[in-house]
Amino acid sequence: MKRKMLFLLFVLLLWSGARPDAAFSVDKWWICGSDSWTQDGCWWYFDGYTTYWGPQPVNGDSVYLAPDSITGGYTVTYDADSYVSLGDISVGVGSGSHGTVTLEITAPNASIDVINFNVGSGDEFLGISGSGAVVQSGGIVGSYDTTFNTGTLLSLGVFAGDSGSYTLTNGDLYAKAEKIGDSGSGVFTHDGTTGSNNTTNYAHELYLGYGATGNGVYNLGAGELTSSFQYIGYQGKGEFIQSAPLNSH
Repeated sequence: MKRKMLFLLFVLLLWSGARPDAAFSVDKWWICGSDSWTQDGCWWYFDGYTTYWGPQPVNGDSVYLAPDSITGGYTVTYDADSYVSLGDISVGVGSGSHGTVTLEITAPNASIDVINFNVGSGDEFLGISGSGAVVQSGGIVGSYDTTFNTGTLLSLGVFAGDSGSYTLTNGDLYAKAEKIGDSGSGVFTHDGTTGSNNTTNYAHELYLGYGATGNGVYNLGAGELTSSFQYIGYQGKGEFIQSAPLNSH
């Protein structure tokens, strides 16, 4: 465990050091190992100087899930019918060759509001790639305010060389903008069920292949996609695969 903490701290120091102008809304970086999100023993945080064991993140905090250089990738499960409002969630920070970090959202009444949701986020300047995955099978993730045009920004594969995936099988996802393949590679699999268990992705702006090096794929197998703007290959490469009829914009 000590080696794991040292490695994660090293990754975060590199990641933050490469961005001296980065602005964070909190002074703690929360880290979780392979466990339940809602178990306090899973979490520790870095406040810029020291690492501490602590309870799970609270409203206003940010979460960075980095891999373990010894055991590789792992899975964190959000399995409680509870609400949390976070600044950032980054899944698979600086993963490199150490494996993919996965966040599962399983509780049917879970509610996670977040400003920036990055899945697969490395550091292009240091040559550290990121690999992350999110699997949502329940609850509500994200937000979008139509009055003020504000809400969640979801990015899969943030930088060139990064890879991120999002699988939505139940529950709802809300976002002001979704960049599937921001500057890296992103895959969104929308495979919910229709009828009473319908699952919807409300993306005000949907981009597949946002940046010049971005490569984004959207698989709409079931459920409903609702968006105001859809860009297939915005600057990079985009592919939209649709076998379900519910795509409105």
